[in-house]
Amino acid sequence: MIPKYLRRLLEALILGGFFALTFRFPASSGWGYLEAALALLFPVLLFDALFKERALGWLYLALMAGFAFLFAWVPATLELKGPMPYAAALVASLLLAAWESLGFLLVLLGSRFAFRRSGPWSAAAAAAFGVAAWEVLGFHVYPWNWGAALGGLPWLARSAAFLGAPGLSAWCWGCGALFAAWLASG
Repeated sequence: MIPKYLRRLLEALILGGFFALTFRFPASSGWGYLEAALALLFPVLLFDALFKERALGWLYLALMAGFAFLFAWVPATLELKGPMPYAAALVASLLLAAWESLGFLLVLLGSRFAFRRSGPWSAAAAAAFGVAAWEVLGFHVYPWNWGAALGGLPWLARSAAFLGAPGLSAWCWGCGALFAAWLASG
């Protein structure tokens, strides 16, 4: 039997791996639909864990792991272009992951509060508006947003012209929160 903390750690790392895989299937390879599928699946899994009372520390670890996997190239780039010692570049990269994860954690907190107060639809609205606000108003070292994962499919890429990439992010996170809230509420 696996101890509970090891199981939670494994869950967080697997969830972080799904996060990183969301942005690892470039459209030019013909696998663009996998990006879109994982861009919807990851928020569902994240919000499902949240609404089923997973500790926020594990979810924050999952977000940090996802960013660390996604930005694994940053320490080597900082070391080469910086020039920085590798240890300092690694710390700087982890600080970037921690900062970006903090914004998404705040989105999760707002959505959980709305879910407890008013149910699935308010949780979805809080998640959608929260992630759009974080991506538009938050300070970002690296210009990136969740809607970028949907560019692999032509009809979704064209919808970015109407909604914008933050609008697509809001759509993904709002739909993910709504679906997970319906699952959690029975």
